[in-house]
Amino acid sequence: MSLITRMRRQTCVYWEITPGFDKFGKQQVAAPVELACRWEDVLSEYTNEQGTRQVAACKVFVPLQIPLGSYIWKGTLADLQAAASVDSTILVNDPATVPSVTTVVGTEVLPNLKATENLNIAYSNK
Repeated sequence: MSLITRMRRQTCVYWEITPGFDKFGKQQVAAPVELACRWEDVLSEYTNEQGTRQVAACKVFVPLQIPLGSYIWKGTLADLQAAASVDSTILVNDPATVPSVTTVVGTEVLPNLKATENLNIAYSNK
């Protein structure tokens, strides 16, 4: 098991942004997926699509490249479903209703020395 894989000991829930909008003009998202991750609540500098340096509130190491605008939340799907059963305002398939959900504002992909595995980093703001 590689160092990149071993460092992901936490769990996050990920909603991928999909093309299109619903009848209310709200961006559609795919069903939530649970990922192994390493979540760091630190201010991190990244370069956005326009080449401007920005600061993000969270740095999350994930096993895949997450598209910009997608949503991530620190926790498990079971935690999310338990919170939704207690609080009727939380909808599992609607990340906008989940407290402390973050939006991916930047990404970075770094290959290992042999280029056999990538370190995928998602930068997000609260």
